[in-house]
Amino acid sequence: MRLIERYMFWRMTWAFALTIGVLIAVVWSTQALRRMDLVTAHGQTIWFFLEMTLLALPSLAIVVAPFAILIGMITVLSTMLADSELVVISAAGGPRWVILRPFLVFAVIIAIAMGVLSTEVGPIGRKWMREMLTQVRADVIANVLQPGRFTEIDDGLTFHVSARNADGSLVGIMLTDDRDPKITFTYLARQGQLTEMFDRTLLVMREGTIQRRIGGGSLSIVAFESYAFDLTHLTGNDTQPTFKTTERGILDLINPDPADPYYQKVPGRFRAEIHDRLVQPLFPIAFVLIAFVFLGDPKTIRQGQGLSALSAIIGCMAVRAGSFSAVNLSAKSATMVPVIYLFPVAAIVVALVLIRSDRRVGVPDKISRYLERTLENWRARFEKSRFGSDSAGSA
Repeated sequence: MRLIERYMFWRMTWAFALTIGVLIAVVWSTQALRRMDLVTAHGQTIWFFLEMTLLALPSLAIVVAPFAILIGMITVLSTMLADSELVVISAAGGPRWVILRPFLVFAVIIAIAMGVLSTEVGPIGRKWMREMLTQVRADVIANVLQPGRFTEIDDGLTFHVSARNADGSLVGIMLTDDRDPKITFTYLARQGQLTEMFDRTLLVMREGTIQRRIGGGSLSIVAFESYAFDLTHLTGNDTQPTFKTTERGILDLINPDPADPYYQKVPGRFRAEIHDRLVQPLFPIAFVLIAFVFLGDPKTIRQGQGLSALSAIIGCMAVRAGSFSAVNLSAKSATMVPVIYLFPVAAIVVALVLIRSDRRVGVPDKISRYLERTLENWRARFEKSRFGSDSAGSA
């Protein structure tokens, strides 16, 4: 790479890193809020919640990476245009490929990373998340131990806890065990913790007493510093999750088990998921070329730059939406599979032809002037209304 190309490459790297970080944070927040029931309803710790939701980050990166490239490229090209850097490169005799090459190299790198994420890393994270969710939902203890309630977690086994801390520890425990009609045990403890140890689920209670009553007779009390109560038979550890297509590796999708009930129910989804993963690496390249077609020309003025950026965004969204629709339709009909690749491949080919032929693409002058007049009128009305309200307020 030349010096100017390295300069643009690193600017694109920083713009992409910042953009994808913000996009992932926003999307992750919306997804994480859907899992807050793990803490509020299922009694899991905040660390378990974070660990499980962070497993979705590779899959989120696949979704937002092409748009992060698009936004980063628009930002870099707009800044270079404002600083007259594109004009200087053109005036110095630099061809359009000098500007395009660093962005295209960056897009290829991201495409390779997306290929790895979409085929293996993302599904593995989703698979682990499904296993954790299944374990939580099958865990009767976590589901029923709600602070402030007297809950019968088994026949003759009643549990009460005053509070549950953020780290999962329990405060103010009372456990009544009268499963044996002849003997009743009542366990009282200041605090405790659910612990997995030696393939057993134990309720470890600390600083408490055990009250034993035989029939309706005498009561004996034993104090303890630490006592473990076995709850293994209530945890449902043998439950096996059913993995969806998005949670399976690419090899499992290509060669599914014919006896798999899920495959027998929705075989078309396996086909759609395979091609959806394989098409993902094409979008970064397509988005970069579309953005360059609209924004890569040096201009002496910034007129129409906003409309060009809007046109690039609309074009990229149309390509992504068309391919996404084809993926959904391919689950019902195999004839839609080629259409999945048609949108990004057609965008790449058309963009390369336009760039190769040195054609300039932009918003038509009539539309550009109309939109600019409309925006100017809106701006004038806004300023008039604002200054009018300020004047009325001061009067």
